[in-house]
Amino acid sequence: MNGSGEPILQPASPALDLSLCEQEPIHIPGAIQPHGALLAALADGLLVTHASANLAAILGRPAEAVLGRPLAEAVGEAASHALQGPGLHDGTALGEVHSLPGPEGGLLHLKAHRSGLRICVDIEPLRPEPWQKPPVTVAQSVLETFKRAASPGELCELAVRGLRAITGYDRVMAYRFGADGHGEVIAEARAADLESYFGLHYPASDIPPQARRQYLRQRVGAIVDSSYQPVPLLTDPGLDDGTPLDLTHSTLRSASPIHREYMRNMKTAASLTIGLAHGHSLWGMLVCHHATPRVAGPDLRAVADMIGQVVSLLLVSLGEADLYAQRHQRQATLRALADRLAAPVPLAEALTGAEAELLRLVDAAGVVVSFSGTFRCLGRTPPLAAAERAFAALQLAASGQVLAVDDLGLRYPALAGCTSEGSGALLQPLTQGTDDAILWFRPEVARTVTWGGNPAEHATLEPATGRLSPRISFAIWKETVSGRSVPWAEVDLALAGDLRSAVEAEVARRTKAELAQLRHFDSLSGQPNRQRDLERSNADLEEFAYAASHDLKAPLRAIGHLAQWIGEDLGATANPDTVENLRMLQGRVARLQLLLDGLLAYSRVGRPTDAPVEAVDIAALVQDIAAMLAPPPGFTVACEGPMPVIRTHRAPLMVVLTNLIGNGLKHHDRAEGRVTIAMRRVDGVVEFRVSDDGPGIAPRFHDRIFVIFQTLASRDDVESSGIGLAIVRKKVQANGGRIWVESAPPVRGSSFVFTWNEAIP
Repeated sequence: MNGSGEPILQPASPALDLSLCEQEPIHIPGAIQPHGALLAALADGLLVTHASANLAAILGRPAEAVLGRPLAEAVGEAASHALQGPGLHDGTALGEVHSLPGPEGGLLHLKAHRSGLRICVDIEPLRPEPWQKPPVTVAQSVLETFKRAASPGELCELAVRGLRAITGYDRVMAYRFGADGHGEVIAEARAADLESYFGLHYPASDIPPQARRQYLRQRVGAIVDSSYQPVPLLTDPGLDDGTPLDLTHSTLRSASPIHREYMRNMKTAASLTIGLAHGHSLWGMLVCHHATPRVAGPDLRAVADMIGQVVSLLLVSLGEADLYAQRHQRQATLRALADRLAAPVPLAEALTGAEAELLRLVDAAGVVVSFSGTFRCLGRTPPLAAAERAFAALQLAASGQVLAVDDLGLRYPALAGCTSEGSGALLQPLTQGTDDAILWFRPEVARTVTWGGNPAEHATLEPATGRLSPRISFAIWKETVSGRSVPWAEVDLALAGDLRSAVEAEVARRTKAELAQLRHFDSLSGQPNRQRDLERSNADLEEFAYAASHDLKAPLRAIGHLAQWIGEDLGATANPDTVENLRMLQGRVARLQLLLDGLLAYSRVGRPTDAPVEAVDIAALVQDIAAMLAPPPGFTVACEGPMPVIRTHRAPLMVVLTNLIGNGLKHHDRAEGRVTIAMRRVDGVVEFRVSDDGPGIAPRFHDRIFVIFQTLASRDDVESSGIGLAIVRKKVQANGGRIWVESAPPVRGSSFVFTWNEAIP
């Protein structure tokens, strides 16, 4: 909502279409603030294309007199020469001139930057600033205090105190954004007669994406008087190509009218805002408010920018130091887990026997371990069926990466049954393409959030004009938030990754030891030892495949990154053949990664499971699968006819149906389609039919599609390893059933039909 990027301390009203705020082009307002003037000239030729309507009052030259003329005629030869620079990219600062005389005495400050094909020049009258000492000395004294900060919170406290002492603004606040985009006032320095905003929250929608991008590109922004009348930019008709002038990097850019109205409602006349970056994202902001108009001149903005940059850098280093300290505190738990893994027992047994260590590692209440075919719930977890559904949904969403949520039931309505025991979930996959993963749970924790206003009164909409107006009331409003757990910290994710590395290292160690033992037997007998127990051989083969998959995927990822970096380095200079070759190389790398993941998954199909037989509601199962797959717009997944409850292992049936339904969606050739699931009992077994109205499968391919590594389209044209249907067939066969394909030309589509044995009660 806040087009200028400053936080509005209240949540968005769902009744209003706040996407209108997200669409506001705040970088091209076509106007500036009246305390300065602006000129824009073509970089090639330096002919003036734009001039603010107040140019005469600031520079002493009417806008009409300079448009279409050389920039030097407006600002003088010396200033024009000094303002030019080699910058070729948007936002590149060029030269500065501090001594250009003003029309009524005094000096003008000129600063130029590149904006597309133009050079923009901000012109500001220099005004006395409240410096008792040189600006650099003042900034240095504030920066010295930052040495005492031991945490991001302490750093922000020092920053707001220092900024208020320097700037003299009535109130200075520090805002921090959470992982969900919402924010909180975490530090404040204010005049004694002002009410405190400390601890107030505001929703992510109050600072739309374009405003966040603005404060990453132009870290410091100021509004001198919230009641100002914007000064329009005039253009030369002969040089105006119709492209709006991008004022992203102009210090005079006019702010959103909605934001200025909000400031007036808040009885705030002037503001100074500093973006705090963490990498490529906005960590938070430092915001100064004043009750009367106040000019933040070039020196003051430079000091503010310096402080903002130092705070941003220190936030990164303090965050890393805090992460290291927390990580160090839990190293004893990680070492205990590593010792457990090294014990002479199967890895699945070692993991499930380490309940206390697994829970302490990430401060969880419960954990689910899925490894080598075992699925065990330890500690305080949701019921088994709900835990399995959560495991399947999060594995699908994680795509092989660590995934943490603190609102599981809210984010996935089908998992609402997990809320009490598992509102928080942290999934750490152990290898892609398999069920090997660890899922930690945290219980629901209700908490009270204090907002700076009633969420239902966020803004008002004028029906006649469609104009949004910000709220007037700022009375504190409290909300009880449920369905969430204590959020997962960065250290939790880091230690989950450390555990994955420890498991991988132990798998590799066991594999090497086993291979060494095999070589020892070979050297003694002269031939491979063929008398080993079959079950142990299968386990050894599985661990070997795990280690090999890991060892091969690491260099494959490196090759993929190298291809990407080469493409970025070449940029527009690369010829089309090179671009195509790099694309093909990256495609081959992705294909090999899919094959490795699929091969490992295929090797593990058919093993016994510890999961109990349960009553499975097929209609509910299909609904869960459809929710996880999230069909594109225009596609539906539906059941046809009665869907009885059957007794079986839920997980393998879910794998089969997910693959078949997903195939019907992925390989469809139209913008709209339908996948239907039907079932019936035939001769004592359950028969499922998964049908789609896609292009169909020719009869000659009906057997081929179930063969491992087989696809009907070019490997470069379809994102598939050719293993999914092979896994489906093995799952069906492991349950005593069979699977086949039926087509009915000329009717479109095909049906996968498979039988499934129910468990005996």
